[in-house]
Amino acid sequence: MSQLFFKTTTTAYVYDGATVTQVTDGDYPATTIRGCAYLDGVFYVATADGTIYGSDLENGLSWNALNFIQAIITPENAVFLAKHDSYVVIFKKFNTEFFFDAANPPPGSALGSVPNLAFKIGCASDASVKEISGTIVWMGQMKDGMGRGIYRLNQDAPEKISDASIEKILDADSLSSVSSWVCKVGSHTLYGLNLSSVTLVYDFESGLWSYFTYLATSGSTKTITAITAEGVVTSTAHGFSDGDILNIAGTNSDFNGFAVATNVSTNAYTIQQPGTAFSGSGTAQKYT
Repeated sequence: MSQLFFKTTTTAYVYDGATVTQVTDGDYPATTIRGCAYLDGVFYVATADGTIYGSDLENGLSWNALNFIQAIITPENAVFLAKHDSYVVIFKKFNTEFFFDAANPPPGSALGSVPNLAFKIGCASDASVKEISGTIVWMGQMKDGMGRGIYRLNQDAPEKISDASIEKILDADSLSSVSSWVCKVGSHTLYGLNLSSVTLVYDFESGLWSYFTYLATSGSTKTITAITAEGVVTSTAHGFSDGDILNIAGTNSDFNGFAVATNVSTNAYTIQQPGTAFSGSGTAQKYT
């Protein structure tokens, strides 16, 4: 029977294709860190002290108190648990450790540590971690005070994808409000990191970082009474300024759509689209 396992930090559930059932086994840990993993028939979760717990084989509802292994290369708290290739990966505050299926017999954990893959870059925020197209992206940090950066797993090693300008923003942020997301726009796979005051976006195809911005309406809609063939708009007391982004509507196909106001005067401004002269009652809505 196939199962879908999903969890919060205090509860876990299994969906069997028909019913969602909460995990109530007393051997399931009461509080876990974010993230979970599935490897060779076993579901894995972890606690803040670095203990990784495994379910019974192909059964996320059943857990054994002896099925655990400790991440002990470094002593600090664990932050996030994930799967990468054929490994279970546990991100700690200043360190990352890997585990593989060592086929140890039950009731103990099947996992074994891979100490030669561990590296001394941890996770600054559990909300920054995303699994993307065969890799993992996260906000990393080091114990020696070298600051924060954004990393991805390149095969089994950390690869920094942030630059100095992005890292200045990361270091200055309080991390009081962090979330992350992934989306695909056309051929571009994007990783977004929402911080306290800004959203940063990384494009995996171009390797470039951007600020995430969007348009929102600002103020009331203003009436347009005419537009010349050269794009000079007549609009009484419109209140717009040079460089304002406007959405023109109700005129004709040559002028309708987004435009930028230039050469602004009290009752007129110019947009960049020439076309067939318009006279009537159109509208302009400012956007920021």
